[in-house]
Amino acid sequence: MGTIENGIYYRTLFKLKGWQWMYIVWGVPSVILGIIVLIFLTDRPKDAKWLSSEEREVLETELTQELLARRTNAGGHLTLFQALRNVKVLLLALAYFFIVTGNYGVELFLPTILRDWYHPSDRLLTWILMIPPLGALFGMLLIGYTSDRTKERRFHAAIPILIGAIGLGLTLIRHQPLTTMIILFTVTSIGTKAYLPAFWSLPSLFLSESAAAGSIGFINSIGNLGVCFTAVIVMILRFDRHYREEPHKNIRHPTISSNSNELFTSEQQHTEQRSLFISVLFIIITRELK
Repeated sequence: MGTIENGIYYRTLFKLKGWQWMYIVWGVPSVILGIIVLIFLTDRPKDAKWLSSEEREVLETELTQELLARRTNAGGHLTLFQALRNVKVLLLALAYFFIVTGNYGVELFLPTILRDWYHPSDRLLTWILMIPPLGALFGMLLIGYTSDRTKERRFHAAIPILIGAIGLGLTLIRHQPLTTMIILFTVTSIGTKAYLPAFWSLPSLFLSESAAAGSIGFINSIGNLGVCFTAVIVMILRFDRHYREEPHKNIRHPTISSNSNELFTSEQQHTEQRSLFISVLFIIITRELK
């Protein structure tokens, strides 16, 4: 089934378009998992009925020792406001802001980039867009596993970020084969996702209790502003390119056919811009509510 709006054909299922189903499929697992966590995950190991008494005692002792060690490393107990003024927390927030900016520049605009540069069919574009997220999934599992096995966090956070930055920088070299570009964007996705398990463990290395929790929320809020920053920058660049190409369009002799095509293209561009704005706004709201 399908529908046509503003000259654009959309496939539908139960009167919902594909992009609407994407948000449903994206959100439903999170809601289900949230309910499961709320029911079965306890606040403390001592309350976990699915652990033996010995396991509960060992975990409680280990958590107490880790808490004392973090307080010693931090020079004593820090309040939430002291933690938010901590230089390390501010640097983590700044780093996360730039990472999110680059990451969502790829996630939001990769279909547009590949379509403008290589003009693939919709079917081919759909398949190749699956490759970078699969690479990111593998990278997150691998980095998270090795970080837990070695008990090392800093390098497991920094090295993937560096790899992602190099991959993103190399994508700026134009006129590369499509295969090469997909590999570079996959490397970028791996780098900008695989660091997450180790990165969110960093505040707990030098902060404790509410200070760590509040700092994580602060870092997340500052970083998520990068989504809006990315959208603004990319849309400014696209508008700039549109106006630079406008004089070349005016050189052609106007005809009824060309005017109709330009009207259709203009309407299609406005539709894409509205959809992009709504998508970016939805992502910002959902990430801030996490």
